[in-house]
Amino acid sequence: MGLDPKQKKVLDDLLTKKFEEKLIRFKRPEGLDRHFAAIHTIPEKDRRMYSGIQSLLTSFGQSFYEDMAVSIASVNSDKVERFWRSNQLVSKDRVAKINDIVNNLANKISTPNRVREIKDILEVPNKNPTRVDNGMIVDVYVQQGNKEYYFEIKTVGPNIRGFRSHKEQVLTWVARADKEIHAALVLPYNPYLPKPYKRPGSEIMDLGEDLLVGKDFWDILGGKGCYEDIEDAFQRIGGKYWKKLSSKF
Repeated sequence: MGLDPKQKKVLDDLLTKKFEEKLIRFKRPEGLDRHFAAIHTIPEKDRRMYSGIQSLLTSFGQSFYEDMAVSIASVNSDKVERFWRSNQLVSKDRVAKINDIVNNLANKISTPNRVREIKDILEVPNKNPTRVDNGMIVDVYVQQGNKEYYFEIKTVGPNIRGFRSHKEQVLTWVARADKEIHAALVLPYNPYLPKPYKRPGSEIMDLGEDLLVGKDFWDILGGKGCYEDIEDAFQRIGGKYWKKLSSKF
C-alpha cells in the first residue's frame, strides 16, 4: 500500500525544500585546511567532500524527522501535533508502579511487554494525582480514530541510563492519559541494518512496541510500504541535489 499520491507529494515537497536550503547555505568550511592531519594526508577535493557529507547529514536531525512524521501523518490522521502537551497530573501510586516495573526490567526480573505494563499501570487507582511538569511535552502526537500515539523521536541511540529514562517517560504518558495509548521512543532508522536493532540498555524496551525503529515507525504513520516510499524519495530527490552540492566542492 504505502503512501498515497498526496502523502508522496507532501514528502517530496519537504525533501526538496530541505535540499534547496542546504544548497543555498552551503559554504566551503575552512577548518580542515588548518588541520595538520587533514592537509598533509587528505587531498583537497576529498576534504571538501567530507565536509559536504557531514554538513548534509547534520541537516537531517531530530527536527527534520519530526517535520517528516507530521507531514506524512497529517494526510490520514484526525489530529497531528508537534510539541503536544500531555496531561500534567499523574497519580503518585502509578509513579511508584512505574518505578517497580522499570527496576524489575533493569534487574532482569521481568521482560518487557508493553501491553502487560499498560494493564498493570491502569489497574492502579488514579487517586491523589499530583502535577508533574517534567516530561510533559510529546514530540509528535497522532490521533487516528480511537487510537492515540505519543512519539518521542531521537536520532542518536541512547545509552543505558537514557533507555531507562525513556522507558519511564513512555509509561508515565500512559499513567497521565489514564487510558490505553501507544507511547513509544522512536529512532527514524536502524544504524545496524541488516542486523536487528540492539544497543546496550535497549533490552529494557519492548522492541517493535514501545521502541519503534525505522520501518516499524514509518509504517504506522503511512501504512505498510511507507518506509520503502521514503527510501525512494530520498534516492530520487537526494541524488539530484547531491550532484548540485558536490559541484561546489
